[in-house]
Amino acid sequence: MNLDKQKILNPNSDYERHSELTRLFEKQIELTQEDLNLLNACKTESYESIGIIGCLLKEDSNINNARLLIASLHQYNDNLVDRAIQILNRTDTEIKTLIEQLSIRFIQEADELSEYENKVYFILFELLSDLEETE
Repeated sequence: MNLDKQKILNPNSDYERHSELTRLFEKQIELTQEDLNLLNACKTESYESIGIIGCLLKEDSNINNARLLIASLHQYNDNLVDRAIQILNRTDTEIKTLIEQLSIRFIQEADELSEYENKVYFILFELLSDLEETE
């Protein structure tokens, strides 16, 4: 195990969790399946931490694609943005299609989503809405 379970699931502060996630992200440490399971169980609501988790997991699931989209929209961490875009590996048209698919899931399947998945989608669409307002 490469990550500290306590710092990911029950940190003393969001800073402690963020520091642990940043360490893993920057050192590009090979994660075990147990590490990946812990990251999937993490319920952080910090935009940057959500994005880092998406990049560490590298999964092609709905929730992880939402995490990666959140990472790709980060305003201050260019390394996070670049890695998220690389992992997503989609054209602008494919990104728009993905966002549409996730929005349909968020609206039509809300009752089937976990509380946390619902929160991640909410954060994504909030960021996209803010982006549209500034354009």
